[in-house]
Amino acid sequence: MIQKDVLEEKMEDDIFYAIGSGSTAKCISRRLGIDYELLGVDLVRNKKLVKKVGKENIQVIAPESKLISIPGHTLHVDCGDECVEKSLNGYNNVLCGYGYFHSFRCK
Repeated sequence: MIQKDVLEEKMEDDIFYAIGSGSTAKCISRRLGIDYELLGVDLVRNKKLVKKVGKENIQVIAPESKLISIPGHTLHVDCGDECVEKSLNGYNNVLCGYGYFHSFRCK
């Protein structure tokens, strides 16, 4: 299960994590023992936060079945700042399972 892999292999102490919505995020939140908010994705809509951490420090996590269901197989960014949104354009490696990444376009 992807959430187990993330918790055991990827998460580190002293790092800020913004957990969005969805069933995978819900499982991760439960295993961490933190409250799950349906609108948790609002944490990453803060353009100052996204700008500060930069594209290289953002890890998208999603099951492959969810990625395949996205129309046009393209991730979309909407943080309210065109400059920040453009900085996130390009291809991103999305963690889909234990050591398994899928390259997805973001625009």
